[in-house]
Amino acid sequence: MNKPKISVITPVYNNEKYILESVESIKTQTFSDFEHIVIDDCSTDNTLKILNSLQNYSQLKVVKLKEHIGLPHIRNLGIKYSKGEYIVWQDADDISYPERLQKLYEFMQQNPQVGICGSNIEFFGKSSNTTYRKYYQKDKNIRKHIFKFSPISQPSAIIRKAVLKQVGVFDEKWRTAEDLELSFRIGEKYKFANINQPLLKYRLHNKSTTFKDLKNTEIRTLKIRLKYLLKRTYTFTPSDLLFNLIQVSTMFLMSPNFRIKLFNYIRNTQ
Repeated sequence: MNKPKISVITPVYNNEKYILESVESIKTQTFSDFEHIVIDDCSTDNTLKILNSLQNYSQLKVVKLKEHIGLPHIRNLGIKYSKGEYIVWQDADDISYPERLQKLYEFMQQNPQVGICGSNIEFFGKSSNTTYRKYYQKDKNIRKHIFKFSPISQPSAIIRKAVLKQVGVFDEKWRTAEDLELSFRIGEKYKFANINQPLLKYRLHNKSTTFKDLKNTEIRTLKIRLKYLLKRTYTFTPSDLLFNLIQVSTMFLMSPNFRIKLFNYIRNTQ
């Protein structure tokens, strides 16, 4: 395949339970001008066998690593391998809506000043109740709340490859929060945007990073906010200070599940 419009990158490690459904959701997209790079980080279960069994999927390229290197490094490796004009992430346990690539591509083509764009997301997997997380759509509103909420849902994001060549790729020292740091960096030179509809189903389960490493992720998030506060490239307000103080004070008092529900409620009612 020569120069596809989009490179979809999926890092995977021991995800035999969900990988097929995740990959199929990309394979059946309404938009077809893409490559799908799946990087297996030395899985020891049947993940690779499942991937190799996929038929009639010419866009798929499976890369088997020789040693386990971890998520941030895999993401950067995927960017290095990619040939597309745009980078789209597809985590190995998430599901994309059929029109996701089409809507993201069309939006970016129509808005050349935007460097990174995401969408609202749908949570599923922990209960039978469907919940959503909303994101601000306009650059002005996204920046207004950037010290409270992540500007973009990285699992739902599309990024211009040219932007990454200019600002750099993921900084691997911010493991589990490297996506937020990259978004801050992109926003220093380009506009943010989000599409006001869910285009991704984000799976919640006890082995997901959201639950396993929530406390450390929040600590890194606070450090990243401090980094860009000191750079003074974004406006920091008294309400931002209050929000972050409350976040720190409750970090060790609530369960991950309750904190996620509370965070979604606060975000969705802003």
